[in-house]
Formats: sequence, C-alpha cells, structure tokens
Amino acid sequence: MGKPMSLIRLNHQTSYPLHSLAATRRIEQAAAAQLAPHTLMQRAGLAVARLTCAIAPQAQTLWLACGPGNNGGDGLEAAMHLKLWGRNPVVTWLGDEARCPADALLSLHRARQAGVTFAADTWSTANTLTASELVKLI
Repeated sequence: MGKPMSLIRLNHQTSYPLHSLAATRRIEQAAAAQLAPHTLMQRAGLAVARLTCAIAPQAQTLWLACGPGNNGGDGLEAAMHLKLWGRNPVVTWLGDEARCPADALLSLHRARQAGVTFAADTWSTANTLTASELVKLI
C-alpha cells in the first residue's frame, strides 16, 4: 500500500482542483484493486451516515434518494448504517435489480436485511417529514 494521505483544512479563500470523471474513475479503480470487493462502497456509505449524524444529530427520519448505480449503492449503505443506529431512513431507489451493478445490488440487499424502508412515492414520503428531520447538504 502507498503512503497515507495527510488531511488538510479547507477554507473558502483557497481553490482546489477537481478531478475529471475519468481521473476519478482511475483513482477509484486503483484503490479498489488494493481492497476486498465492496470495500469502497461500504466505506463511502459509512462516511455519508457519519456525516449525516454530525450535521443533523436530532434527525430521526431521513429521506435518501438513491440512483441506480454505484453512487446509489453508497446511499443504500448509508441507509443501512442509519437504520442500525436507530434512525428511520426512507429510501427512494431509482434502480432496477436486473441492471444494477454487483456492488450496488449487494448494498440493496444489505439495506433490505437491516429493515430500511423503501418508498416509491418520493413526494408523499418527503412531505411527511418535518423541516428539522430533513437533511440538506449545502
């Protein structure tokens, strides 16, 4: 394994370069090649769940919109952790099991096994939540 990355404090006065989609995919593939299958998605989902709890510690019911790919799998992992920690995640999943990437499909099964609530109707689910229960990342 390579040298560990050091953490830097971000501020609004300094700009930082963003990676292109192709560069990001190369970085992810290189990292994934050194880890057991599904590890990156599990880590990403755990990080999202931790951030959610840090931003909105009082929120009990949380709505997660999860797309059909691996980013959606990250959200499904986050929902699983939130459920296991006593929160009530409600997921609107836009995927199709027949076309779902393997990692995201595994995360879907893990979320279902944890008892995460899945809702097909996004708006009626979101409208039942109070403003203090909605998590917004700005």
